[in-house]
Amino acid sequence: MQVHAFVITFERPSKSLLKTIIYKEMQHYQKLKELVEELGVDIQKFEEHQNKTAGTRARGVLQEVKVVAQALRQEIQETKNKLALKGKK
Repeated sequence: MQVHAFVITFERPSKSLLKTIIYKEMQHYQKLKELVEELGVDIQKFEEHQNKTAGTRARGVLQEVKVVAQALRQEIQETKNKLALKGKK
């Protein structure tokens, strides 16, 4: 039977790395805001004018919101983890 030992070391994230991560998070946040505004226009056209094309666009925008929101969630979690490691040192 073989026993493998693994040593994991963590480095403190640099300030520039954290600034970069936060910048990316803000980019995703801004993109979400833009998508929600775009969604509002298409939903209004769909509801008030029964514009089927606007409904299709709204569904597409909602899919994009899902993708951007998931990327933002992932980046926030990564930042939290890096900050937790920084606090342990």
